[in-house]
Amino acid sequence: MSNQERRWNLEDILPVDKFDEHYSLIERKLEQFPIMLANLSPSMSADEFRNIILYQEDLLQDLNHLGYLPHLMINVNVQDSNAREMFERYKQLGLLCEEKAINLEHWIKGKKVEGLDTLDNKNAQRLFSVIPDLEYNFHIARDNATYTLNQSEEMIISEKDSNGISVVNSLRDMIVNDFEYKFKPKEAKRSKIFKTGSDLDKYRTSVKPEERQASYQALFEPFKKNIEKLFVIYQAVCSDWDKETKRRGFATPISQRNLSNNVPDKAVSTLLEVCSANTNIFQDFFKYKAELLGMQKLRRYDIYAPISRVEAPKIPFNKGIEIVLNTINGFSGNFHEKAKRIIDDNHIDSHPRKGKNSGAFCATISPKVSPYILTNYDGTINSISTLAHELGHGIHSLFAENKPASVQQAGLALAETASTFSEMILFDRLFQEANNNQVRKEMLIDKISSSYATIMRQAYFIKFEQLAHEEIQKGTTAEKLSDIYFETLKEQFGNSLEIDSNFRYEWSYIPHIFHTPFYCYAYSFGEILSTSLYDRYKQEGKSFIPKIENILEAGGSQNPQKILEDVGVDIHSKDFWQGGFNQIREMQKQLETL
Repeated sequence: MSNQERRWNLEDILPVDKFDEHYSLIERKLEQFPIMLANLSPSMSADEFRNIILYQEDLLQDLNHLGYLPHLMINVNVQDSNAREMFERYKQLGLLCEEKAINLEHWIKGKKVEGLDTLDNKNAQRLFSVIPDLEYNFHIARDNATYTLNQSEEMIISEKDSNGISVVNSLRDMIVNDFEYKFKPKEAKRSKIFKTGSDLDKYRTSVKPEERQASYQALFEPFKKNIEKLFVIYQAVCSDWDKETKRRGFATPISQRNLSNNVPDKAVSTLLEVCSANTNIFQDFFKYKAELLGMQKLRRYDIYAPISRVEAPKIPFNKGIEIVLNTINGFSGNFHEKAKRIIDDNHIDSHPRKGKNSGAFCATISPKVSPYILTNYDGTINSISTLAHELGHGIHSLFAENKPASVQQAGLALAETASTFSEMILFDRLFQEANNNQVRKEMLIDKISSSYATIMRQAYFIKFEQLAHEEIQKGTTAEKLSDIYFETLKEQFGNSLEIDSNFRYEWSYIPHIFHTPFYCYAYSFGEILSTSLYDRYKQEGKSFIPKIENILEAGGSQNPQKILEDVGVDIHSKDFWQGGFNQIREMQKQLETL
């Protein structure tokens, strides 16, 4: 461990040696819960209803602390058997909590509950209004009650998710974390063996074409060798998701995700339609980049290639933190205070190591504790941008720390607001400080490449998922599924680059399609939406900052469509989504003038 590396302090969530004590505390609280729920009645007083809901919120916070401790332990050491045992115990207690709370949830939704009078609309309005921060979500739950099954069926599904598909996905994670990656560029005398996929990341942006190619070949080789195992797991994930979709009465598999994201089907289908109509923007960019690199045509290996032949110096982690904090402070003192709090609390796990999961995320535990951030920092500008992005998520959660735990985090429509803002502020600062046009050109290329990865790449993951779920319902094979994925690659890239057959197996590498089906459009959605809001900020200046902070303070407690309409955004409009692509096209034009 270097003096730059940070490893998070999980004591603020719960000391490991207090896990059993905290577990017993929740068990005792659960014993009281059914006694309180027996008093549910349409004519109950507002105070009685408020006390029950606040008791449930307190239980949720306690359960979050119990579960996030082993969850974060596993993310930095996937083989931690003690953490896995703790997490399994948490899941079983979570099921018990669901079982105890299911009558309350069904009663709020206006469903029939044995032994209780059904909650009518008039009394629902009266009771829900006593907790303003939860009122919107109570009404949404009630409006969508048609997709709720009866109590026994809901419990069977919860138990199935916890003890079935969740275990299947854990198996996938263990298989992947056991992979070794043999990296051997052409002409190299010997191979390097890497223990994590993150170790290969830096070679995807290498100045050497042979290293870029070797990094992808090394990455996909173990997935290719294990494709049948991964296919069986994915087949189980799809079948499980699709059967529940039908049982609940959703029109399509993606509709189930849209409801949980609180985004209308029409808005999502419009977004995906506009994405498909704009593949030419990135295809033109890849053709232009090939010219800059002196190539007739890019290979898929080269889309993140730097145009400079000189590798940029690595930036130490502490310097990266300093750059991000100074940049955020220049935008908003409130943003800065919250980002610094996460860092000062030592809630960041910074560098890659064996057994640690790849990628990056921000975990919001509860209003009682500042969020935790995982990164795999490698000293590049991209990793500094990732740091800014994840701190932005943490900032968002801290703006909403006065909300109840169940609504502290914003839903999909607003989830990427602070994170993308933080990234864009950083980009603008570094772009302005660049000392020549060559550096600015490199930055614009990286920015457009990042937009491709966040918008178009994610949208086509969804397109693949839609096709994959259809085919798996009919019956298919790993190789046929890989062919389908390869066809989606051909569609999004057109004739702008050459795609090696290794990329047929890339689908099995994408964790989201296993763990959270149909989630990836969240990145496309969030990037375009946040880009639009950031453009408004550049037009209006500092006067727009309070509007952004008000959006963040709402967390998930208000109607996101209403919040966005108040700042002039219509997520159902093709013109709105097209505006995001128009901004990318303008970046391309700016690039060509440098």
